[in-house]
Amino acid sequence: MTTRVGTQKSVRQERQGCTYYDVTYDDATLIVTLAILAAIYWIVPEYRRDFYAPYWSALSIAMPVLLAAAPFYIAYVDRRQQEPEDVYAEIGALILTGTLPTEMNRLRQHTLGWAVKGFFLPLMFTYSCATLGSLFASLGEPQPFQFLRWHAVATDILFMVDVLIAVVGYVFTLRLIDNHIRSTEPTLFGWLVCLACYPPLNKATGAYLDYETGTNWTTLLQAWPALQAAWGIAILLCLFIFVWSTVPVSSIAALSAKRVWRSSRCN
Repeated sequence: MTTRVGTQKSVRQERQGCTYYDVTYDDATLIVTLAILAAIYWIVPEYRRDFYAPYWSALSIAMPVLLAAAPFYIAYVDRRQQEPEDVYAEIGALILTGTLPTEMNRLRQHTLGWAVKGFFLPLMFTYSCATLGSLFASLGEPQPFQFLRWHAVATDILFMVDVLIAVVGYVFTLRLIDNHIRSTEPTLFGWLVCLACYPPLNKATGAYLDYETGTNWTTLLQAWPALQAAWGIAILLCLFIFVWSTVPVSSIAALSAKRVWRSSRCN
């Protein structure tokens, strides 16, 4: 168990079980974290685009429920942990009492973990909504079989599975199911490499690494239907392998993201 400097005991070492103070500290950390995230969303122009409208619509429904349920969830989990002195408790103590955290690395990991969720959850959720909309629109238009049309449907299905896995992973990082972020990429270079692949930074990188010419394979191979179909099937096969690998990799990532908290695990 983490202890304060010298003989000073932590808040939860002085109290047995879950108390009013435990819930207050953790709740304060959650509220301040979400407030900072909301301020960033409000300040950064990227998040004012209509592209993110589905995310804000869902958030307007989910956020009141989250805030109302948070104290009960925290109390339930803390009562079942042998050592519930975690980063939420330390940050809450800093916010409410001015007590400095004993392990700054935990504060850093908390910040980076929420940065990951704050950046990727809006993107993945919006992508999933767009993919579902495209899929339903395609299936709602009965037409005779056309290879390119069904190729587009199959592509939407594969990408839908991929982004839904991401959404579920970011939403359900919960101690209740013993699944939450253990560590994140610690280097600036690693973050830049990753973020360069997503909006809005991919607009800048795309100016130098633009791999699209305006003419795709469906147009180039239009005169050879058999070759066009073979090429399309090969693309779908590659996408299937990619998504198929995403499922076990996500499971492994979820397992590795579990905090090693045998001493603080739910009873």
